[in-house]
Amino acid sequence: MTMAGYTTLERIAVGGMGEVFLARQDGIGGFRRTVVLKRLLPDAEGDDDSVHRFLDEARVAGVLHHENVVAILEVGDDGAPFLALEYVHGENAGRLRSLAKKKGVAIPVAVVARIIVDAARGLAHAHEARDVYGKALHSVHRDVAPKNIFVRADGTAKIGD
Repeated sequence: MTMAGYTTLERIAVGGMGEVFLARQDGIGGFRRTVVLKRLLPDAEGDDDSVHRFLDEARVAGVLHHENVVAILEVGDDGAPFLALEYVHGENAGRLRSLAKKKGVAIPVAVVARIIVDAARGLAHAHEARDVYGKALHSVHRDVAPKNIFVRADGTAKIGD
């Protein structure tokens, strides 16, 4: 599947309202980067309420700029709205926990604490964020879960979704 300058590589998640793809963005002069694309499921594309909630998420995420929040790169429309998001090279905290359990090793307390602190910093930034007019957004992440905490290869954690 190709969307407005992006080539999807694989579907990496699907939820009640949307689906998420690993993708490649190609530009002029050989520019290329890995991104994540999020789009509504085809069944939700014609539902005005779903589209409104999806775009509302984009508006809120668009004002968040913090090292512990997954960055939104673009909001687009190729017949249905989509979000292009920063690709976090690493694993989500849920997968890290599962891998550690499978191997019978404990994740060091210092590592767990760092992940929690980073996620909390990202969540605090989102909660305290203001729109472009200075009005408080009072945003609340409604799905704080290990699957939505992305841990980069260097150990920095970012809150997403």
